[in-house]
Amino acid sequence: MKSYSSSDGGGWELTFAQSNHIVRIASTATFTILYFDYVITFGTEVERFWATRFSSPSSVFYLNRYLSLFGHIPIVYQFYEAHDQSVECKH
Repeated sequence: MKSYSSSDGGGWELTFAQSNHIVRIASTATFTILYFDYVITFGTEVERFWATRFSSPSSVFYLNRYLSLFGHIPIVYQFYEAHDQSVECKH
């Protein structure tokens, strides 16, 4: 397996900032698809689950749907906000 670097003319070497940027773009696309799915299926959810009596299957549905939805909020915050803080070194 050949490794690519800038010295052999391949130009495939990525800096940490470039790879971090690529990961953020891919993660943004993933989170966007996840939340878009929640938005477009919300009407069907209201029709089929909110209009009926609360039962064991509906509780499993709500846990499955909303724990994963709200569980991603701290992950998104940690991923995007925690790494943007710059550290200043004063000597």
